[in-house]
Amino acid sequence: MDTPTWPPADVRLHVDGLVLQLPDEARLTELGALAAAGVHGEDEMPFTQPWTVGTGADRARRTVQYHWQVRGSWTPQRWCWPVVALQDGVVVGMQELSAHDLPVLREVATGSWVGREHQGRGIGTRMRAAVLSFALGTLGAEHATTEAFEDNAASIAVTRRLGYRPDGEDRLVRQGRPARSLRFRLRAEGFSSPWPVRVEGWSAACSTAFGLVGEA
Repeated sequence: MDTPTWPPADVRLHVDGLVLQLPDEARLTELGALAAAGVHGEDEMPFTQPWTVGTGADRARRTVQYHWQVRGSWTPQRWCWPVVALQDGVVVGMQELSAHDLPVLREVATGSWVGREHQGRGIGTRMRAAVLSFALGTLGAEHATTEAFEDNAASIAVTRRLGYRPDGEDRLVRQGRPARSLRFRLRAEGFSSPWPVRVEGWSAACSTAFGLVGEA
């Protein structure tokens, strides 16, 4: 990836043994293979968009296509930054940070998944803590939001641990049936990362790409 052309690829977050960064094509292929190996049980669906249905090849293809899509649709006014998490050089999950009109709204949203073989090790908490530190610090956001179906206990546990508060609920269709989705909101003053987070590669060009012109 040509990072002078694509400054968001320069940014790396370091947190307690993890490195979060935008994937190049090799890492994206590795992420697709991780998705193909499984993200959750067959009787579960934690995502509002059921991208994990079908075969492993389906999941791998959708993963790669999604990253191409969000990269191609990036503008400073509306962007999505889906980074891979590396542990000892191996891709273990994906953490997404997104926003629109950030200088005005000062609000970001997050979403994530961890490969099934790597779950239960606190990776999801560390990934989210890293992007929250980046968003509420470097990017100057004042609020962060997230949501999860009420039966997604692991996601909700991470959310509560990091200081989010309930922010309402939605009634959504999940695989043809109604499901309750819980919304949560975190205020910057209510967040303290359990681990130090180091931001590497931030520059004036990144500030422009993320919509914060003149705020590098």
